[in-house]
Amino acid sequence: MTPSADAKAELRRSVRAALAALDRKAVADQSDAIRRAIVHSAPWKSARTVMLFDPLPDEPDIAPLLGRALVESKSPTLPRIDWRSGGMTPARISDPAGDLVSVRGELRHPGAHCPAVDPAVIDLVLVPGVAFDRAGRRLGRGKGFYDRFLARLAPGCTTIGVCMTEQLVPAVPADGHDRPVIWLATPGGLLRAEPGSASP
Repeated sequence: MTPSADAKAELRRSVRAALAALDRKAVADQSDAIRRAIVHSAPWKSARTVMLFDPLPDEPDIAPLLGRALVESKSPTLPRIDWRSGGMTPARISDPAGDLVSVRGELRHPGAHCPAVDPAVIDLVLVPGVAFDRAGRRLGRGKGFYDRFLARLAPGCTTIGVCMTEQLVPAVPADGHDRPVIWLATPGGLLRAEPGSASP
C-alpha cells in the first residue's frame, strides 16, 4: 500500500469505529438535521433533477428525501452500479417501493426497468462518503465509483457531501483522481467547502 492508501485505510477504520459507537437515536437525530439542511438549501430548491443515494446502515438516513423529491417534481435519480466496469449510471425513480432492487447485501439500486438519465442534465448530486473535510475532500469506500462518476457531471452541477458529525474530520488524504464536493450537509447546517482550509 502507498502512504496515501495506508492513511485512507486508517481513517476508514477510525471513522467507522466512531459511527459504530452511535446509538440509534443519535443517528436519527443527526439524519433529521441533515435532511432539513438539504431541503432548506438553495441548491435543493433550484434543482430540477437530483441524484440521491439509498443509504447504508452506517450512512445518514436521507431515504425520506426521495419521496420529497417526487412530491416536488425534482425528477429523482439513484445510481445503478455496474460492478464489472466500475461505473455508475443514474436512473430515474418514480416508485421507491417498486423501483429499488437489492444488490450485494444491504445495498439497493434502481432496477433494470428504470430509465437511464444523462449525467449532464443532473443539477444536484448528494454524495455519500466515509469521511469528509472542510476543503470538500471525500473518503469513499475505496472502489472509486463516485470519483469516476463526479468527473462526468456538467460544470454547473452542484455536489453536496452528506455527513454526520463523526464523519467530518480535520483532513482527508487525497490523490489526484479524488473529486471534492462543493458543499457539506452536516447536522449543523450546510457548509460551503473551503479549498485549502483542511490540515495537510
